[in-house]
Amino acid sequence: HGMGDHAAAFAVDALEVHILVDLNGHSKGARVGVLLRRPAPVIISYLGYPSTSGDMSDSIVTDRWASPPETHALYTEKLLYLPHSYFVNDHRQLYPRPFVHTPKREEHGLPVDVTLFGNFGQLYKVEPQLFAAWARILARVNASSSSSSSSSSSSNSSAALWLLKFPKEAVKRLRQQARKHKVPEAQLVMTPLLPIDSHLAIKALADVALDTEVFNGHTTGADTLWAGLPLVSHPGEQMRSRAGASMAHAMGVVTFLARTREEYEDVAVRIASSPAKRERAKAQVR
Repeated sequence: HGMGDHAAAFAVDALEVHILVDLNGHSKGARVGVLLRRPAPVIISYLGYPSTSGDMSDSIVTDRWASPPETHALYTEKLLYLPHSYFVNDHRQLYPRPFVHTPKREEHGLPVDVTLFGNFGQLYKVEPQLFAAWARILARVNASSSSSSSSSSSSNSSAALWLLKFPKEAVKRLRQQARKHKVPEAQLVMTPLLPIDSHLAIKALADVALDTEVFNGHTTGADTLWAGLPLVSHPGEQMRSRAGASMAHAMGVVTFLARTREEYEDVAVRIASSPAKRERAKAQVR
């Protein structure tokens, strides 16, 4: 880390490395200057940057769901397919199930008797059109709850959306969007970042996870699925918007993938429509 690009490239070259794997791409901590000096015969992009490097790498490690063969023109690299999902993790060892602690919603400032939708990614991924879709999902579930309130059955419940204050600077704008779309203040629950040792057990308190669209949840998507939550996702064309599809196909659970934004909303509302459907959806993931 203390070397400049020129020195680092010479150091790699001196090691006579055959294949250099880049885990950063054009993201934070990238060493583009090293890669452009071609210090190894073969350079491969993997995991850290879900998109083409733009001629910096020869190949990119991906899978057929994250980067379908018909999208090859979007990449300067050759596509190297892993057999399942390219987005590997070690959750089984890091967070073995069943979780040691079983938290309760009230311990974390979460509403108790509601259908709780959640997204645990960084808020820069939430564009206005997506938040509008989330507001429509809440409105539809709440309207269904109101229409059935006279029934003795409690098959429906009101809904709320749980987001993290990540980053805190975005909270004000999200609140403004909520008012714009007439989302009651109590139905937008925003909590601080969760403790790393128990964050998955706490996230499991939600009922349904809603993926972001332009840039899917990657680490947070894997976290959500390991927590046992159904992840509703609308795959796009780019690799960055297909991580949810990649993980869903690897798990063999594609029921919650949507082909359109309208279907994305329908899938979320359908899962939320009764306690039995929510439990069945969770059981499919677990």
